[in-house]
Amino acid sequence: MTETFSLYVVDEEALPTELDTLSDQEKYDVLVGAIESDGSLNGSIEMSVDDFVDALEAIDGYIEGDRFLPVNAMNNSPYDVLGKNSDCPYFGYFGPGDAQRVFNALSDIPEDTIDLIESFESHAEVFYALRDAAMDAVDAGYALAIVHS
Repeated sequence: MTETFSLYVVDEEALPTELDTLSDQEKYDVLVGAIESDGSLNGSIEMSVDDFVDALEAIDGYIEGDRFLPVNAMNNSPYDVLGKNSDCPYFGYFGPGDAQRVFNALSDIPEDTIDLIESFESHAEVFYALRDAAMDAVDAGYALAIVHS
């Protein structure tokens, strides 16, 4: 089943910091609403969750990220408003410092490794979308959110 992973560059300060009184799904809906209204859609990826995770894990291995990319792209939220064990759809988030880390790591990958990444279409698609969105987030001093739908 194909899903869409929408990459948004967003000012972290515009996002909710506490949603304790809401259900997990309501928290998710409020967060996605804030990102869609206050953020800028940078790009989207359409593929299965398995292919997306596979690409994230492969790229993470090249940067020795110790699961940094897949964990943050699949189960992270600003100010941890969704928690780690929430009962809502997946959500990805890289705060401004983490967006800088992503950009630096992806920009430092050697050309021969990029050739390996490009040998898998899904890996290349995720690599370039993530690198470009992280670059735009860094340029703005903003965060990078990944809305799964």
